[in-house]
Amino acid sequence: MVPDKWGLQDPNRRINPNSTILQRYLLPQPELETEWNLGRAPLQQKEFLSLKIMLIAGAKGFAKQLLDVIYQLGLENETRLFDDLDQEIQQLYQFHVIKSLPEARQFFEQTRPAFALGIGKPSVRKLLTEKLTSAGGVLTSVVSPLARIAPHAKVGEGCTIMTGAVVENDAVLGKGVLVNLNAMICHDTQVGDFCEISPGAILTGGTSIGNHSFIGTGAIINPGVKIGQNVIIGSGSVVVRDIPDHAKVYGVPARKGGDLKS
Repeated sequence: MVPDKWGLQDPNRRINPNSTILQRYLLPQPELETEWNLGRAPLQQKEFLSLKIMLIAGAKGFAKQLLDVIYQLGLENETRLFDDLDQEIQQLYQFHVIKSLPEARQFFEQTRPAFALGIGKPSVRKLLTEKLTSAGGVLTSVVSPLARIAPHAKVGEGCTIMTGAVVENDAVLGKGVLVNLNAMICHDTQVGDFCEISPGAILTGGTSIGNHSFIGTGAIINPGVKIGQNVIIGSGSVVVRDIPDHAKVYGVPARKGGDLKS
């Protein structure tokens, strides 16, 4: 079969529907909003084939990281990127970059509407979600098969969970959360919508993170600490007390270093 305008392979080619990776880590809608169940029944071939084609929102730094997970999942031949701001980026590696919202809409209509977030900043993750949803897209999770998601963790719609990340039992991730390389979300922790948890960060048991907050690389949130909305926690910080909304904190122990716009 000759590839279509998107360069996609034959959608009817035979793929193993019993792949452990795809059974456990690439869930169809609407299961993303329910308990993450590693004991779920194997995907049927028809269901599996419907999961193949993916648009990644972003074509720069974090998108390069996310492509590693796409390779782990074996979806590199069915993935395209989206960047409507930098017109100089037409292609990243072998991946075609869609350059406008109308073209994204056409892609969704002709293939399938799934898109994942290939950018880290919480406010931009939210903005891209709104933009591509308006074009008919459906926000979809991408989870590395080299991450560990406990059987009783809950993963919200459109999360991005990277290699080496750990999400323990009774942890709850909101919509569009990024859990980056080797980060740990411990038991009974709640993470709000569109948060970014940077590489190596540790959210210990019973913590909570408000919507749109950023936890820096290697930061540690002590047990039971509550972080407000739109908060920035600096890299390497150790947070031992509650942090209000719109604050920026850093240090060991972490101290307030300013306020952010609401």
